[in-house]
Amino acid sequence: MIRDMKDEKQRDAIIRSLGVFELRGLAREVGVSSPTTKKREELISLISEKLKEGSFFDTQSQRRGRPYKKLNSLNEIVNNMVNENFKLEELSFDSVVRFMQEDTPIIFDVTEEDGEFEGFVRKQDKDLYLIDSATQEKVLINASVEFFDKLEVGAFIKIEAKKIDGSKFYYASKIYEINNISAGEFSGKCIEKGEEIINNDIIPYSLYEAKVGRRNIFCYSEDLYENDNFQGLMSYCEKNGYKLLLLSINTSYENQIMFRNVGIDNKFMTEYGSKPLISFNKIVDLINYTHNLVERGEKVVVFVPDILDVTRKIEELFIDKEPKNYGYSQQTILVVQKLLALGRAYQSGCSGTLIMGYNKANVEDQFLNADIFRISKKIN
Repeated sequence: MIRDMKDEKQRDAIIRSLGVFELRGLAREVGVSSPTTKKREELISLISEKLKEGSFFDTQSQRRGRPYKKLNSLNEIVNNMVNENFKLEELSFDSVVRFMQEDTPIIFDVTEEDGEFEGFVRKQDKDLYLIDSATQEKVLINASVEFFDKLEVGAFIKIEAKKIDGSKFYYASKIYEINNISAGEFSGKCIEKGEEIINNDIIPYSLYEAKVGRRNIFCYSEDLYENDNFQGLMSYCEKNGYKLLLLSINTSYENQIMFRNVGIDNKFMTEYGSKPLISFNKIVDLINYTHNLVERGEKVVVFVPDILDVTRKIEELFIDKEPKNYGYSQQTILVVQKLLALGRAYQSGCSGTLIMGYNKANVEDQFLNADIFRISKKIN
């Protein structure tokens, strides 16, 4: 336990290295009241005070929430300083996303090492950041940078940033573009979407008709590169004012070639065998970007070649989680449900439409049958 550690400085350094979720969990363990309402530095101070007073972990008390991710590296350092009974706050899509991101470092100085980055704005507590679309570098965005007040979650931005001294993260120093418009000229205004409606407009896909503002799903027996269905969808969207986004996870080599040849944006595509966290970041950015575009009045079509490829890649991050629902962790199901919720249409004409595929070999998948089929329109 922490009270048995001989080196107080080591103890304080370990506490300071914890992320905000870990700090909140630790604060509960040592008796800090209402930890979710407190800022990071306040939590660190209160925890340290409690430990100096001789507080220790109460492993017998009942706690609300779901099991926290094991902190293996910390366990090795402090001999189970944080036990397996750590609890998360109420689980949600946002908490899952925050949980997968490292905590914001304390910034003392930046180096001369700089670079240009691009990605989609995210929010972590009160901080904004992005994960670079190409390199996966994390870049922090402070309110002091010009045009910060124009940024919204999901906006696609291009920035210049400098590396933080003593950290692997970067710190934004200049914002060039927001949603492909010069930052100085970009307008941050959103439209009035109006009420949600049932839209009966159609988008042709292959020989079938996908409904606008819905979740449409089709079964495939041959890969995309073996026919011209996707190219036909691209052409229709371009001619009819729909913004087409591609979410292709664990993409086969042949489909990668096909996507390059037709000029599709690969910001939400990962190659076959990619690390699951990279795919997770692409999925989160796709969800946020789609929301951002719809808020601006766009008609968006999200094409997902295989929805179970998406689901199974997320599950690789949470494979050890219990309990399982339909064979998947609750974290995985939450993220997929957030993706499915993009299918909406509004009075103003803006909409999000999902067109998703699944391999006929996976037709018995429990989650596919119990959840995805139930809220989606089969189009073949």
